[in-house]
Amino acid sequence: MDTTNGHGPKAESHLPFWTPGSGHYGDTWGKQTTQTMSSCIDLLLPLLETIPVNPNGTFTIADYGTNDGYSSMPLITSVIDYLRKKHGEKLSIQVIYEDQEKNDFNSLFKRLSDDTSYMSKFSNVYPFATNVNFYKQCVPDGTCDVIFTSYATHWLENLDMTYKDCLYHSFASKEECDYVFRQAEKDWVKFLVLRAKELKPGGLLLAQNCCFKSLEDHAENKSRISKAAELTDGDMQLDMEAAWAQLQSDNIITKEEYDKCSFKGIHRNSQQIKSPFETEDSPARKTGLRLLHYEERVVPSVFKTPLDEKDPEDITYRKSFADKLVTAIRVWSQTTFCSSLSPMRTESEKAAILEALYERLHSLVMSKDVESYRCDEFVTIFVARKV
Repeated sequence: MDTTNGHGPKAESHLPFWTPGSGHYGDTWGKQTTQTMSSCIDLLLPLLETIPVNPNGTFTIADYGTNDGYSSMPLITSVIDYLRKKHGEKLSIQVIYEDQEKNDFNSLFKRLSDDTSYMSKFSNVYPFATNVNFYKQCVPDGTCDVIFTSYATHWLENLDMTYKDCLYHSFASKEECDYVFRQAEKDWVKFLVLRAKELKPGGLLLAQNCCFKSLEDHAENKSRISKAAELTDGDMQLDMEAAWAQLQSDNIITKEEYDKCSFKGIHRNSQQIKSPFETEDSPARKTGLRLLHYEERVVPSVFKTPLDEKDPEDITYRKSFADKLVTAIRVWSQTTFCSSLSPMRTESEKAAILEALYERLHSLVMSKDVESYRCDEFVTIFVARKV
């Protein structure tokens, strides 16, 4: 196992590469994540009844890992609507958006200014943004009534290793997985403890995580990477692994560049997510967090069109699916691939390599059966209360 950091000590997980303010995230990958967050409206609204609210005070909502605010907009709008109907116009509502310092906050602010935003529908609402990383405390103790996070906490604070011959922990060896899961456990507990400090008594934390039911056999996965181009059943991660491996085998990237590329994200299983609440002396419970609700869901891919609308064998349909999926994948994957390329390469060389990578990924996706293609999201939905 290589425990040297191939990205460098301060490598970024993912950075916006599009024009600031263009709303590219919401137009692509955000269409998938907003579906998951919106599905939690019916779960969350009844729980708001239990939060102590001063109708003349301030109710604070926070969205951690917001990107451009697209994903959380329907959920936040529903919460504000509920609060207005129950507590009236005098209740001030503060909305805090958190993301990394290089986030596309321009798109967030444009979204908030749009006539479809909650800002055009409600008064006495005050949005803010912070670039403090959520592995640190982002707001003062006892600030928030509700905190959301979605598709964010799978990114680890630091991952001081690279996987051998693969990009993801799902294709890594047991030794590598054990190592990275120990880091993931520390990060998850740290995240929970920090959010508990920021919540008011009675406040709620709603977290959605990408999740694995179980890890498949390492040797079988490695074999599937080499055979990916021949398989008719597509898999998003598998095809990304195969496209990157093709670049190395064709000498477009070096073996060193191939080896340096590892994703800092981790898909925890249900036990790993719930374990901080299962012992009385755990740090999360000591800060007052109590697990209220836990469930697992499969969220269908929004990039597929129902069969009754399109012929799955139609080349136009398959191309449309590949176009949408690969464009969305690029949003969160390009930084990782780019950061593994040699600093001796020019920017134009790097750009050409990235284009070649996503062209190969597009070809792999387009060659597979759309309806059986594995790009649905297996997620956990988790609600905790600060007592």
